[in-house]
Amino acid sequence: MPDSPDYRLYLESKFEGLTKHMNAQFEIVHDNLDTIKEQTTKTNNRVTHLEDQKSEYLKTRVDKDMLKEIRDDLVELEREVHEELPHTVDACPQKNVIQEIRDKMITTQALKISTRNTIIITGVIIGAIYSITMLVLKILENHDLFGTPTI
Repeated sequence: MPDSPDYRLYLESKFEGLTKHMNAQFEIVHDNLDTIKEQTTKTNNRVTHLEDQKSEYLKTRVDKDMLKEIRDDLVELEREVHEELPHTVDACPQKNVIQEIRDKMITTQALKISTRNTIIITGVIIGAIYSITMLVLKILENHDLFGTPTI
């Protein structure tokens, strides 16, 4: 029976669907890898640009005199704050703005957590797909269609 044309066609039809499914999974993995490569290239270009500009940035380094001026200004501003401005949120004329900023911070923190979780889940899914694909390929290499070991 294994030498008959019908049996050969039967096997080809069984493996055709499996092959299409595996090819689709590989295409998804390749698309994800292409996206990662593109993002990595962009990041590397940005880092290279910053390294090239390093000497320009070093020219604007802060020295002791600049720090002394800033410290003096800070002392003056602290004095003004303690003497002239209200010291509670309820007495502040910008109370609504403060509340809006707090709300935005909470939203931003939630988005950061959500993004991190999405990245972790995506990584786990890709790893699982890869592992299952490799397992199926290994099984197909070592066994015939009925699961008996080949000699």
